[in-house]
Formats: sequence, C-alpha cells, structure tokens
Amino acid sequence: MLFKRLSLAALAAVSSQLALASPASGVLQFEGAVKGTTCSISVGGVEAPNPAAVTLASVNLEELKQAGTDGMVGAHFDIDLKNCKGAATKASATFLGANGTTVTNRRVDNMATSDPAKNVQLTLYMENDEGGTWSTPASDRYWVGIEKGKLRYRANYYANRPSDITAGNFEAALQFTVLYQ
Repeated sequence: MLFKRLSLAALAAVSSQLALASPASGVLQFEGAVKGTTCSISVGGVEAPNPAAVTLASVNLEELKQAGTDGMVGAHFDIDLKNCKGAATKASATFLGANGTTVTNRRVDNMATSDPAKNVQLTLYMENDEGGTWSTPASDRYWVGIEKGKLRYRANYYANRPSDITAGNFEAALQFTVLYQ
C-alpha cells in the first residue's frame, strides 16, 4: 500500500513538472514581393547568366611570398549594370562558391586540379561609393549608385602561409547575385 502511495505521489510530482514544461507556440507571418530584374548585368561583355572569365595576371612566386597576406592584384573587373528600371537607386553584390569552389574566411580557395599553386587563395575587394577605397564584399557591403553603371572589383592573390606557397595554377568559380536598394 505504501508503494502505491509513493508511486502516486511520484506520478503527481512528474505530472506537475510536465505541466510547467508545456510547449509554447507562435505564428510567423512572412511578407515580401517578387519583382522582375532591375538591371541587365554583364561581366566583360558577357551577359548573365552566362559564365564570364576573369583572367588573373601571372605573379612571381617570390614577390607573392614577400607581399604575404597583403596579397597582390591579380585582376580588376566590373559587373556592368544596364537598362535599369524600377525604383532602386543603389546596387551591391554577394558572392558564393560555385562549381566546387569553397570560400574560407572571406577568401576563395584554389580549386585547380592540374599543378595547383599551394597555400594561395583569392580575396575580392569592392570599390565603394565613398571615395574609391576598397573593401572585401563579405565584410562590408557598399552600395553603389546605379547611375554609375557598374560595380567595380579587384581580385587579389592572397598567400595564406607565405613561407609555404608553391608555384602553380589557380582556378576558382564564384556565383554572384546583384542586390538592389
């Protein structure tokens, strides 16, 4: 009999604890809009969504080792904005790895399969609309006036371990999306 009383007391205690831990619920309401393309975009005359090639300059291994994590310019390129319509007045872009390319700490990893350069990455910089300084797109988003007609970028080689880099090929692919304000 004592066992039944203790069991009932334990059951009552557990039941009261379960009542205190009851789940809560809420409602999420989503609002948005689906809009058409604001501007036609191209890189080097190649209209998106077709892939455009950005040719990096060849750099000297010893000079890159000396430049180290400051890097060396590999290429400048523009994302051209044409035939813009709608209320947007500014544009920026986001970048993600594509075709197997990975991005680590805002740097693009080398995906070359034939004689790859070791310990070399790529860093993108965007020319901002505030005096021509450059910043990494992943760290600071700068919005550029659409009337300028382009988003300007610089791709730098980056030696993530300068003393351990080796000569070789560099290949990477990035998907970009132009955003508007």
